[in-house]
Amino acid sequence: MTTLWGAFDRFLAGELPLEELVDWIAGTPALADVLAPDELRRLRLIHPTAPDAFRDATASVAAIYETHRPGRLPRDRAERIARGMLAGDIDSAAGARALARLREQGAGWIPEAFTGLAAALDDLPEPSVDPLGDAPGFAARVTAALEVARRLRPPALVAARRLLDRLKE
Repeated sequence: MTTLWGAFDRFLAGELPLEELVDWIAGTPALADVLAPDELRRLRLIHPTAPDAFRDATASVAAIYETHRPGRLPRDRAERIARGMLAGDIDSAAGARALARLREQGAGWIPEAFTGLAAALDDLPEPSVDPLGDAPGFAARVTAALEVARRLRPPALVAARRLLDRLKE
């Protein structure tokens, strides 16, 4: 079950498309128990095909998150990512990169290990790379990337556990 704050965080992180957020909001009557009537009305008026819908939705979701959980978005996101990494729901490489980005954006309490792990992952091919342009070269990069990801998974999970321990303090 997705929580309100988890769904908002995923949307703000670019992991949940606007259309899915709108569908989730429409199908979650319990939001009325958490949000003020004007907040819920504002969310339900989001129309994904309207001009500026994404920008308006992002502003509304961010404002509502900040109202209810002031200053908590980076910590909530870091906790969600670390828990997802440990549960196997979030790829270790993607999680390490996301946590390194959060650290770079000012979340200095995130272990510096994620910055090093993300740097070690820089040579991994991104999903947007077109494999048809150089199939043999791409295959070699993927093989090398899988080996790097395999080697970095254990330290990434250790760092994720340390992060969760820090967040408990």
